[in-house]
Amino acid sequence: MSGVSLFVASFSERGAELSERVFSFFEPVRSYSVYSPREKHRTSLGAFVGGAFSEALSGSPAVLVFVGALGICVRSIAPFLRHKFTDPSVLCVDEMSNFVVPVVGGHARLSNETARGLASRLGAVPVVTTASDVSGAFAIDSWALGASFDLRSVLPRTPSWNPEGRANDFSVLSENELEALSLFVRRVNSRSVGGEKVLSLGVGCRRGVGAEKLLSFVSETLAALSIPLSAVGAVSSIDLKRDERAVISLSERLGARSEFFSSEFLSSVSAKNSPFSASRFVLEKTGVGCVCERAAVASSMERVLVVKKISLDGMTLALAV
Repeated sequence: MSGVSLFVASFSERGAELSERVFSFFEPVRSYSVYSPREKHRTSLGAFVGGAFSEALSGSPAVLVFVGALGICVRSIAPFLRHKFTDPSVLCVDEMSNFVVPVVGGHARLSNETARGLASRLGAVPVVTTASDVSGAFAIDSWALGASFDLRSVLPRTPSWNPEGRANDFSVLSENELEALSLFVRRVNSRSVGGEKVLSLGVGCRRGVGAEKLLSFVSETLAALSIPLSAVGAVSSIDLKRDERAVISLSERLGARSEFFSSEFLSSVSAKNSPFSASRFVLEKTGVGCVCERAAVASSMERVLVVKKISLDGMTLALAV
């Protein structure tokens, strides 16, 4: 994780030495602030911690690392905690560098991922306690960070989510958005229990794209969204791609059925929860404004679009349930 505003607090000479190793993990950083016994004119701990929270609240990525006891960390941040989408990432490392604990922002601020990386660098054990991580279930806030989906804009206004993916404050979500989110979380979590392949993957690509290139694009994109490849039950596209080796190979590699639809049929498809993207170029080439989103919905059971079009180097994908 680079380009962040890094705040590191330590309380002993040993902790100050470890702080330097912590800093090296995050380099290059946007800014670096230190609370340390080595600082002669240091501010109060409260003001230092408040600065980290103010930085995060302003919209800048901020990470606050305590090198010391977890109790000091918890007591120090408690007065400043607001919401997981506005608080900084907070980690705690013991002075012997045995453990790295993501305290705040496990998914929403990537604290779990950061803790694992920092622990690997320090030779420590990451202590991750979020329910989805320890149970192997789907994490909606990790997914929301990267998903090009309308719900991303409402998630920061939502106080919290229960395991079924329903907001405690239902007023911030439209009926369609809530239905889509709840369905998606239930379906993907049921896959981890029952092995059900629940997602429909719609793809588009320029003619002759390499099979490994398309597979890498899909694999890396779904990994970034915390979506398992094993949940994909169908790979679908327009019938112009029926003989596209990369698309055929993709479905074979994922163990998913392949489906191809005419432009006329794709034009007639609609999603329950979201309008489709549209490209004049794609319309002129294929006869339909967006292949991947419409194909994903066409081969899905519920007609709910959960990840809108993501594109890279002539390849596109979308997901539906």
